[in-house]
Amino acid sequence: MRKTRAKAGSRAATKPPAKSAEAPASTDVVSPQEIERRAYDLYLRRGRAEGSALQDWLRAEREILHKG
Repeated sequence: MRKTRAKAGSRAATKPPAKSAEAPASTDVVSPQEIERRAYDLYLRRGRAEGSALQDWLRAEREILHKG
C-alpha cells in the first residue's frame, strides 16, 4: 500500500493547530510577584507563624486569579 503526503498548499498542511484545553480563559496576566506579595500579607496576618507557606501561596493565587 502506498502512503501519500499532504502537499504544501493543501488544506491539511495549512490548518491552524487546535486550541489547547490548558489555555487560560482570561487574557489578564498575573505576575508571581503579585501572588508573592499577597501570600506574604497572609503570613503577616497569621502572626508570622511558620509552616503554612504553601497554604498562603495557594490562597493568594485563588484570591488574585478569581477576583472578579
